[in-house]
Amino acid sequence: MNFQDITYFLTLCGEKTFSAAADKLFITQQGLSKAIRRMENEIGAPLFERGRKTLALTPSGEVFVRYAQEMQGIYARMRDHMERLRDERHNIRLGMTMGVPLAIQAVELEQLRRALRPCELELTETTDFSCEEQVASGAIDFGVTLEPVDQKRFACVPLLSRPMYAVAPQGDPLARQQRVDVALLRGRRFVLADRQFKCYGQFHELCRRYGFTPDVAETTMETLVIYRRCLENGWIGVSADLPRVMNDCPGVVFVPFDTVEFAWNITLISAADRQLTPFEQSVQKDIAALFR
Repeated sequence: MNFQDITYFLTLCGEKTFSAAADKLFITQQGLSKAIRRMENEIGAPLFERGRKTLALTPSGEVFVRYAQEMQGIYARMRDHMERLRDERHNIRLGMTMGVPLAIQAVELEQLRRALRPCELELTETTDFSCEEQVASGAIDFGVTLEPVDQKRFACVPLLSRPMYAVAPQGDPLARQQRVDVALLRGRRFVLADRQFKCYGQFHELCRRYGFTPDVAETTMETLVIYRRCLENGWIGVSADLPRVMNDCPGVVFVPFDTVEFAWNITLISAADRQLTPFEQSVQKDIAALFR
């Protein structure tokens, strides 16, 4: 028995004759009769009293019709709910602070794009602070940014934590260290990410705890520029743990900072006052899975 059989039965109840019900259902009388016989055989009792000009329900049919109407109502509500869920699907606007896409395998990102079809993943790279403002304003659905994050404004899903690195040219005394001794950075010149990235302020705060203000020669929006300036000018750079980039940068050495206060902790954010749909909750989990 299926929902089509239920529809046949209820239509026959309403029309009272096989001919009228068959016409309404756009099937043959023989096909309708077979469907009703199949239902009666399945439940083990006749549903209609035959032999009259118009059909009448048997006592079993009177019981069955109540359940059939209830099942039809449940099915209709289920279809309506599923259609509303389908309508909730939409293109996902995801912002990532610059450098984060380099921490993701390209094949995994492509798998996420395929899983969202026919919806699209609209991915933009931005800065930490811009990412947060775009999420708060609703310009993007989700953002991947550096901690700390205002948890009154954003719902957060921690993604990963990696060391921050000092970047030094090969042959520089710093390149021979196992861990960065921050005190020895006094007097060095630095190339850092732009002020719109949280690591800029975090690095300044780290240096101030050691009693000095860093001498910043240049800031940039591009990670690769940091590495080039280290090679060209002998400056010290500060970078996140980005293996895809680090492996393609001969001539520089990456030395980790040995402090939990200065680390690359990234988190997935959405607006705290936004109620995510079931579809968006599913996408949120898929995005988080990219970083596992």
